[in-house]
Amino acid sequence: MSDLLSAPAEAEGFASVERSFAKVDGLVVPVRGHRAGGFELYYPGREEFNTDGMNFTFRIFQQLGAWDESVLLVLLKLLGQRGKILLPDPVGPNLRHVRQQLNAGGEALAQATVLLSGTSYSEILRNMGLSTAGRGRRLLRESLQRLSAITLWIKHRSGAEGSSNLLVAQAAPNGDLLISIHYLLARAFLSESHWARIDLGERWHLSSDIAKILHRWLSAWLDEGETKPARLSTLERHVWGNAATGLDRARRFSDLKAAFREIESIGTGWIVAGTDQRGDCTCRITRPLRSTSVANEAVLPALDVQGEMPIEASLSATINVERV
Repeated sequence: MSDLLSAPAEAEGFASVERSFAKVDGLVVPVRGHRAGGFELYYPGREEFNTDGMNFTFRIFQQLGAWDESVLLVLLKLLGQRGKILLPDPVGPNLRHVRQQLNAGGEALAQATVLLSGTSYSEILRNMGLSTAGRGRRLLRESLQRLSAITLWIKHRSGAEGSSNLLVAQAAPNGDLLISIHYLLARAFLSESHWARIDLGERWHLSSDIAKILHRWLSAWLDEGETKPARLSTLERHVWGNAATGLDRARRFSDLKAAFREIESIGTGWIVAGTDQRGDCTCRITRPLRSTSVANEAVLPALDVQGEMPIEASLSATINVERV
């Protein structure tokens, strides 16, 4: 976009993302022109389970791109800063209304989530380093629609399973937004171990969608100060969600090498060795070690009947899109 602020003071900090979610392949891809829609995505496979014993089914209204990912990361940053825990069976009618909007079923009914109130289109855009004027507001609203239309079904190896909306956004006439999220995403704030930190200050220095998506995946895969090897063919699936052939694959490998150069040029200490090799080479990737460790320190209060918000009066317009 051309609506960048000259000094995006709010566009810094970290987003805490549930680690399993942050490593899903094919949910966010480099989008050019047409967005695929009305499909299901299985991760790690239709009948497979990840290392946490979970199987994901995403029912997707419209394909997500790097812009949508940026919106979600900013929302997760704000949720970590001032979100509140929304318990499975809240006392007040307004909070029960928010829970109902998540369309939770099965095991999801028994899971706590996190709620963000009092944000706005303008605050989200400022946190993305963008001007609040121009086309940003329209693009942001479209992104919230895409995110709100995704349903995530989680099946555990133990047999427990349940479904819920990925995100619910409600807009008031005065511009205030209320955001609630799927319980899996909430684990980044309610768990001591199931989270990854995405440096948003680094992300905003990246210009290509491929570099942004790769940076997010690497930030979930690598701990700070850690070095690991990875083949380009492996990273290709993590960025595009599939493998190409022939000239398309060669082009993707070239794009990945360019993305690595972008990430290294941030200047925070990312190091990538091996990109000078030809073909499907193996790169050694080092994530910088911070001089001061920032823990996942969000201590979020639980909402109760005293914390009721006047949803009926001010937050009446749910951002809806047609379901798949």
